[in-house]
Amino acid sequence: LRSESMEAAVVPAARAAAVVLVASILRRIMVCHGYGQGSCEPESRNRTAGDLEGRRQRRKEAEEEQEVPAGEGIHVVVVLSGKRKSGKDFVAGRLKETINDTAGAQVCDIGRLSAPLKKAYAEEHGLNFAELLTDGPYKERYRADMIQWGEERRQHDPGFFAQIVISEAKVPILIISDARRSSDLEFFKSPLKPWKCIAIRVESTLEERRSRGWQHTPGVDDVESECGLDGRTWDVVIQNSGPAAQPVHEGNTLTPVDCRRTIPQRGGVDLQIQGLARRIVQLREKGE
Repeated sequence: LRSESMEAAVVPAARAAAVVLVASILRRIMVCHGYGQGSCEPESRNRTAGDLEGRRQRRKEAEEEQEVPAGEGIHVVVVLSGKRKSGKDFVAGRLKETINDTAGAQVCDIGRLSAPLKKAYAEEHGLNFAELLTDGPYKERYRADMIQWGEERRQHDPGFFAQIVISEAKVPILIISDARRSSDLEFFKSPLKPWKCIAIRVESTLEERRSRGWQHTPGVDDVESECGLDGRTWDVVIQNSGPAAQPVHEGNTLTPVDCRRTIPQRGGVDLQIQGLARRIVQLREKGE
């Protein structure tokens, strides 16, 4: 009798324990398959999985960005070259302003190959990057050494600095205001690039350059950065000196039919820039 009563008590308890166990297992299975709250893995493993998933997503986005060729959104690149104090920055600024006015929108900006070079040089040597971007004595103090430093970087990758400028461009028309080497011109003029390129040489007489503060400096004016593009054939030549470099007469908006050369009269440069701006905007519109 005692045995029978014990069995009668144990069986319901065992059944209840089995029910609890089965319910626990079912609940765990449901959670693992997303039918409930919580997790079937320890919290630390959840964080690791989340971190891995985040890294995978970031890597996927980076790969997708790399699939887009650099400069795909650029339709026209205008490359300016010229000696020191010839007026490259002046021409670049006027051309940018005139292009944007002609287009009626901010479609043009200026890129400088020297900017990424100067930034890297300043960081490596503990210098003032903003001062190196100016035309003052601070930049001149370090110019020769900076040129040599940049040449060493270009020996490893001739298009290194140009690629940085292109990757940062956010407009369809980009003006490169400081091309100095054959490798610079070849990079932008390559038929494999997705943009049209206009190469412009800015010239000025020695007297005019001296009046703007130029003095011959050995190691600066006789190296590739100043002489590497001498004797080349250019799409456009701007004679930025004499009467042509003076402001155009007020009300004179007659632009030359052929803007490849500067009209030797007062305001010739201004008129030439106006003609160039129209041509460049037309090239951009054809490329859209």
